[in-house]
Amino acid sequence: MVQDIIKICGLSLICIIFSYIASVYKSEWQKPIVIAGFIMIIAKTLPLAKTLIDFFGDACAEYGFSGIKVIIAVLAIGVISDVFSQICRDFESESIGTAIGMFSKISSLIIILPLISKVFELIKTILNAE
Repeated sequence: MVQDIIKICGLSLICIIFSYIASVYKSEWQKPIVIAGFIMIIAKTLPLAKTLIDFFGDACAEYGFSGIKVIIAVLAIGVISDVFSQICRDFESESIGTAIGMFSKISSLIIILPLISKVFELIKTILNAE
């Protein structure tokens, strides 16, 4: 795990160095280098995120809470969409960045609807118990 994090940090440092060199000598290559580096970093990070999600999912299921994977999925959608939205804004595509943000909010709401319905069922059960 620590080795993976060191590899990700090293990859980030290499991307920063290449991006700086490109900005000095060939500025038109800077953005493609940044995008390629971002994709490589995400590709290295996703297996770590899956391990973390599985761990929390199993730990919460042990205590009877099955909604943690939904919550983590919503958080992942928020983080990923924010990153891509910022990339779009860096490329001066404000409207696409805004659309990505809106899509992520709608997607998060759709994903969390079953959890919200369970909360309403729980409230209904509590109110009927009195």
